[in-house]
Amino acid sequence: MSEPIQMVGLPGNLALWRFLALKGIQVNLQALDETLLWDYSQENLVQELHYRGFEARGISIQEGDLQHLELPTLAQLSNGGWIILRKRSASGYLVEQGMGGQQSVPLEHLGKGLAGPAIDVSEPLSATGSLWRRMSKALPRHRRTLLHVAAITLTAQGLALMAPWLTGQVVDQSLSRGVPSLLPVLCLGLLLASLFQAWVGWLKETSLLALSTPFEATLEKGLFEHLLALPFRYLQGRTLGELLQAFHGLRRARTLILEEGLGAFFSGVSAFLYLAYMAALMPGLAAAVLLAAVLMSLLAFGVGWLQAADQRDEVRAAQDESSALVELLTGAATLKATASQVWAFDRWAHRLKLQLGHALRRDRHGLWLEVGNETLTQGLLVVLLIWGGRKALAGELSIGSVLVFVQLSGAFTTAFVALARTGVSALTLRPQLKAVEAVFSQKRSPVPPRRGAKELNGPVRAEDVWFRYEPDSPWVVQGVHLTVQPGQFHQVKGPSGSGKSTLLKLLAGLYEPENGRISIGGHEASSAGSLLAFLPQFPQLYGTSILENLQLFSAGADHSQLIKVAKSTGLDAWVATLPMAYQTMLASGGENLSGGQRQLIAITALLASDRRLLLLDEAFSNLDWISRNRVLQSPFLAGRTVIYASHEEVLPATP
Repeated sequence: MSEPIQMVGLPGNLALWRFLALKGIQVNLQALDETLLWDYSQENLVQELHYRGFEARGISIQEGDLQHLELPTLAQLSNGGWIILRKRSASGYLVEQGMGGQQSVPLEHLGKGLAGPAIDVSEPLSATGSLWRRMSKALPRHRRTLLHVAAITLTAQGLALMAPWLTGQVVDQSLSRGVPSLLPVLCLGLLLASLFQAWVGWLKETSLLALSTPFEATLEKGLFEHLLALPFRYLQGRTLGELLQAFHGLRRARTLILEEGLGAFFSGVSAFLYLAYMAALMPGLAAAVLLAAVLMSLLAFGVGWLQAADQRDEVRAAQDESSALVELLTGAATLKATASQVWAFDRWAHRLKLQLGHALRRDRHGLWLEVGNETLTQGLLVVLLIWGGRKALAGELSIGSVLVFVQLSGAFTTAFVALARTGVSALTLRPQLKAVEAVFSQKRSPVPPRRGAKELNGPVRAEDVWFRYEPDSPWVVQGVHLTVQPGQFHQVKGPSGSGKSTLLKLLAGLYEPENGRISIGGHEASSAGSLLAFLPQFPQLYGTSILENLQLFSAGADHSQLIKVAKSTGLDAWVATLPMAYQTMLASGGENLSGGQRQLIAITALLASDRRLLLLDEAFSNLDWISRNRVLQSPFLAGRTVIYASHEEVLPATP
């Protein structure tokens, strides 16, 4: 049994500095220390990588998880030091550790030395450019797998070229010599060629799968990250169906690029080789086969134009159907309470019927294409067999040559039409791809500063702020002037529709005023995210545990802080009555809780965060007076600046 390999970890700052250098980013080590504030925790290293443009997240790994990490990356040893996993090798992993040394470490030894914390680092999808430009930048990261696919595919194409030649040679020799024993040889040769080609095909599909899975993950993470970076008003104006169609379109784009696109390239190479082979045998007949293939391709493009129109209508109908379904399921309680199930079903079924109608019409057009191509293919085969048979009977051609040409013509038309169908797929998928382009074409919100301020060192000001939702719609906020000093509890009162919620969203940076200026402690609202937290009247909880919802709403507050705050707000007393306490799972949206319980979870999380400015929109409206007073008396509310929108008087109680 081999001795365990001793690994010496690096301090977090030095490990990060070397990792950045490995990625071609040169930084001053002392400046990096000051940026990290001498905090080398996993969370802080992740934040630094994120602000330097990497898609990084802290994870906990075991030995079996190492194969799924994108290298190079950072992992922490059980002694607290950090190592850089540079690349995989035949004997394990190439590791950069203390004193700048690199060492190949077997997997079993590496797994035993790791503490668990690691950083999953991957290059994000390009933040600019069209969909195709972003994809073209992401694809070279997987060039090794692409080369494997290319080599395997070319091998398969070579085998496909050998099969007709082998058939012709064996058939001609069998007939000329009258040796029936060569026929089993022919059968065996073709069987072996087919088995080998099937094995090569399996290798190709396996390699494509290994390529498409991480590539699709990169695309979808990039799309989701882009969506989260878009202005709130854009997201608010989109239906769920529209956004889902963008993800569907992205998956189809991946299929078009990796499977159909690569296939089209190799089909084009194959078609050229097959055509050259046929032209060398029988030039005139090769031209006739080419003409038939062109007719098939023209038929494919003609039907493709019709299918593209059907696909456009289907995408619109699918957006409406998805949005209606989510809306109705979300409001299921209201529908049942008002006995409106039949109305709801009819509303959804009508949209589903429209979607299926467009899909059926598209499939019917596709059926015309299949029938047309099959007719032309079989017609070409009959013509070749009749022509070849006559030539063979006349002694002008051998039977083997006829069989070779028939096989080549079939392979050529298949490859040529496959090339054309890729173009048809691109044409048909344009509506879905436009949904993706519509998202990627949107300009992102301004990027917040690398490490925002934590203290509110100045007042919250709104100076002559005007806002409306559309250029021709009424003003919602008109000439508002507001000054709230740090530590002050300020209430915004007014009737429904008076713009209270809109004003809070303006202060939170979710909307931009059409006129006027907003500043948060001297910062622009759009860049003051580290200072403030906004809580709407109906907070959206998530289908996970109470604890994870608290951590999410508090921007990652530690467990002990959450418990302290929960005890002060009264949340802890209620959670203690639950069988699984803080691990109790919530339904999506927190539907298994009352409105007051949802608000109590959200406000507890906000008080556990380090945000000094709280923007609360009717955040106590569903709390009873006892719970409301406990929140207002919480010591974790003291010293914060609070702007509260409400119909009624709400004042902070005196402890």
